[in-house]
Amino acid sequence: MRYVIFAFLFFTTVLALSSCQDKKYTAVHIDLNGSHSHPSIEIEQMICLETNDEVLIGDIHKVRYHKGKYYVMDRLVSKNLFLFDSLGGFVSSLQRGRGPGEIENFNEFFIDEVNDLVLVYDYPETMHVYDLHLNYLYTDIHEDLRIRSAELLNSDTLIINWPTGNRDSLELYSLYVLSEKRYLTSFMHINDNLALMANIFPISIYNDRILLSKTFDNFLYTIKLKGPMELIQPRKEYFFDFGRLAITEQDLIAGFTPTFEKSHMGERIVAFYSIAENSDFISFSFTLSGEINFMIYSKETGKYYYSADLFNADLLPASRLNNALSPNRFLAFAQPENIIQFANLNNSYELPGGVSILDNPCLIIFSLVEN
Repeated sequence: MRYVIFAFLFFTTVLALSSCQDKKYTAVHIDLNGSHSHPSIEIEQMICLETNDEVLIGDIHKVRYHKGKYYVMDRLVSKNLFLFDSLGGFVSSLQRGRGPGEIENFNEFFIDEVNDLVLVYDYPETMHVYDLHLNYLYTDIHEDLRIRSAELLNSDTLIINWPTGNRDSLELYSLYVLSEKRYLTSFMHINDNLALMANIFPISIYNDRILLSKTFDNFLYTIKLKGPMELIQPRKEYFFDFGRLAITEQDLIAGFTPTFEKSHMGERIVAFYSIAENSDFISFSFTLSGEINFMIYSKETGKYYYSADLFNADLLPASRLNNALSPNRFLAFAQPENIIQFANLNNSYELPGGVSILDNPCLIIFSLVEN
């Protein structure tokens, strides 16, 4: 009997400790108004995207680099996908229309690095497939596929951020198998009053894990890409404490409009957009006072670097972060007027030749080293 009681107590203790272990996360306390240390920034490349009658980019929403080429998505203005070479020279773009391989409601794209294909999602149910030069190959119809933003986990599985994609679910994320045209699983439940609201590009895939966020939540979650995909579960990995700027439960009860008004007035911060990760850092964008900012967090030292500090110290032109490159490099983009202003203030930087304020945005590749 004593042995049974001891075994029971031991078992429950192990479960309790395991449960506590699962709940551990790293807390990061953010003070945007405090004094911050500056890292060393090296601008490795400034790639000004060619401007002509065929390629006029209003804004950049997603950039992917593969085999010496940049794939640049403008989802709202030009509503197109543009291909540039490593120096920013225009190569090709998609054709708009209703014919074979033409896009009508372009919403997202993915690069299948295994098969060297470009997948383009045309809302609400069309997936066009192209080669790496954007030559049209074929089209697949997915009747139940709804994508706001997503990433390709492998050549056949998407992780999708779209609350109403799996129509019978109030889960924020879904896994979708392209070849089988079906949802594999859904996870991260949200309140129904948030079902039409989600962050922009809240997914990062790096090595063997996914990093993602939840709507109006100060946590970043991780998923290990091990074992059966239908059994994956998100785990709280980081908690970013924005202090008085954080959106609270009371804000959500008050409704979306008052919450966003507080954000535009600088009373609340809305994170996380464009999450990215490399071997040394995690980065994300956020809005405050109507402006898009970014934060780079060091996984090793716990320090964080605020975009406004980097701009004010003339370490970078005013820009928006788009992606992380290994091991400590990042991809950002800036409007040409900000590039020109930066060059005028920074004597050590030589302005790329022929840059005009009427040109397309410039891509910036920079590395960050902590002091």
